[in-house]
Amino acid sequence: MADPLLALVLATLGWLAAAPWRRAATGARLRIALRSTLILAALAGAGTTWFLASWGLNYRRAPLATRLDHDPARVDEAAVRRAAATAVSELNTLYAGTHDRPWAEGEALRAGMAPALAEALREIALPDGFVAGLPKRTWLGPWFEAAGIAGFTNPWSLDVIIVPSALPFERPAMLLHEWGHLAGLAHEAEAGFIGWLAGMRGTPQVRYSAWLDLLPHLTAMLPLPAAKAVMAGLDEGPREDYRAIARRLEQVRPMVRHVAWSGYRRFLEANTVAEGLRSYDGVASLVVGTAFDEGWRPRLRGRGQQPRQVPERQPGQ
Repeated sequence: MADPLLALVLATLGWLAAAPWRRAATGARLRIALRSTLILAALAGAGTTWFLASWGLNYRRAPLATRLDHDPARVDEAAVRRAAATAVSELNTLYAGTHDRPWAEGEALRAGMAPALAEALREIALPDGFVAGLPKRTWLGPWFEAAGIAGFTNPWSLDVIIVPSALPFERPAMLLHEWGHLAGLAHEAEAGFIGWLAGMRGTPQVRYSAWLDLLPHLTAMLPLPAAKAVMAGLDEGPREDYRAIARRLEQVRPMVRHVAWSGYRRFLEANTVAEGLRSYDGVASLVVGTAFDEGWRPRLRGRGQQPRQVPERQPGQ
């Protein structure tokens, strides 16, 4: 759906820019320019209304942290190091059992992950009636790869795109993140949180992918020596996976990346996300600052939905 929409927009812009001018006399061009401007304004208004009605109003939701038993005071260097150590331990433990068989793809991947995301949404008392669609193919694949964009949720047609060069062990976490957007979580940190939470309810391969995605966000919160010390605990298997991701990202083109991410930063800031691109790393703060029961069940603020027979758990404990 994204490609036909893009083609329609480009065709309309091309027609407005070229066709009327070629047929106009010199004295009529001012009138044509005014008419073209009005058409563009009407199309922009219709597109904005469509965006808000289909998905954009999700940016006006109350922050997810207000629903969770989340306390920013829990987020300090020691807690982040514990959480990062947990991620390293999980990756080392899960590696062998996830890489000795083919990674799930297509319908098998969708069928294996959709129930996990629905369960995660129910645990934080959010509607679970989203449609977990498979990623769509797109003409824009080379652009996403050059820009370093992992995935994209089309807010007009509500379908998702995953960068074509994504590695098998990256795709589960990428897709869960985009499904989090489809479920109504517009903020990047919140989509990342629900994706990670769903990953904890998935197969070993899905859990591995979720931890692999979360660890860099955690180490980004640490001083460089502490981050290096944490990463030194990784076994060779997970290390090679991160090296493979780094090799995939070598195709990123700095100019394309700057253009793409500068535009997205302005889009986020215009939609009440004041931290802009830093919102991606906010998933680490959400995970570290939230209280969990056993099985990574998040506690909710001011509610008794979660059982209290087990002690409170923080990431890394």
